[in-house]
Amino acid sequence: MTLTISFFAVVCCLYLAMQNRVTVRAAQITSLQEQIAEQKDDNDTREKRLETAADLEEIAEIALQKLGMCYVDSDQIAYYSLEESDYMVQYDDVQ
Repeated sequence: MTLTISFFAVVCCLYLAMQNRVTVRAAQITSLQEQIAEQKDDNDTREKRLETAADLEEIAEIALQKLGMCYVDSDQIAYYSLEESDYMVQYDDVQ
């Protein structure tokens, strides 16, 4: 009888310890999910700021009218072919 009670007490203690671990892990998961949601919101906000910060039409207008830039002519375009295994490394700025 004492052996059965001792065994039952050990099993109960192990169960309670396991239940405690599950509860702690669930709280950690919830905390991490909240952090992910906050990061997603922050990323969305920053992305929207970036999208609205640069008006491409305004940039093109300034470049064409105020800076004297013009669209490229067909004879200024250089084409080259790349195989899928090739790559290009740019060592300096293009001028």
